[in-house]
Amino acid sequence: MSHDTPHATDPFDLAALVHKALRGCLFDTLLQVGRVDAGDAGQLRACAWQVRQLLALCGETQPALHAAVDRLGQGPLEKRATAAQALYQALAQWTLQQLQRMAEEEAAQAGHLPPRAQAAARLAALSDAELREALHWMGRSLGPQELAALLGLLQPAGGPRFGLALQALDSAVDGAGWDGLARAMGLPTVTLPAMRPALSLAA
Repeated sequence: MSHDTPHATDPFDLAALVHKALRGCLFDTLLQVGRVDAGDAGQLRACAWQVRQLLALCGETQPALHAAVDRLGQGPLEKRATAAQALYQALAQWTLQQLQRMAEEEAAQAGHLPPRAQAAARLAALSDAELREALHWMGRSLGPQELAALLGLLQPAGGPRFGLALQALDSAVDGAGWDGLARAMGLPTVTLPAMRPALSLAA
């Protein structure tokens, strides 16, 4: 990268980047639920899948929300429409709670950021599937400089993990985003690995 070589003891606000990705996923999911066509079985299945993925990403069980998702595809059109509206209202309320929780966590951490080495260790502890999903939403939610800093945590490990990160970002970053990322990393271009594993989330 074009900046001075970072040190393991430098502070790194990984939580802020994770929260940005979570907010992106929250808002995207809320929009999907809000505009779902209750008469389209395929949309209802996709909507239900995304809500469950969001809950898994946040590490939440939320039985009430899961039960609301279960009711999406049941009964005649009027009943499905009512279920979709009920899910939207419940998800909107839960989204507000999540936003408040993240704001409180960020305020509590202000001025006490963990070291870079600890942030890198948290990424290293993720499974490949967890890393792909996290980076998909980060790619949709972070700016080029933030993505470059994040990739800098993975780059020292090199090999498959860094390649996997680029593959995951390929589902979320457009051409202009790749150009910005290359500039932020001090590179003429960012070359993606040839092999691309199946991603857990569609673009």
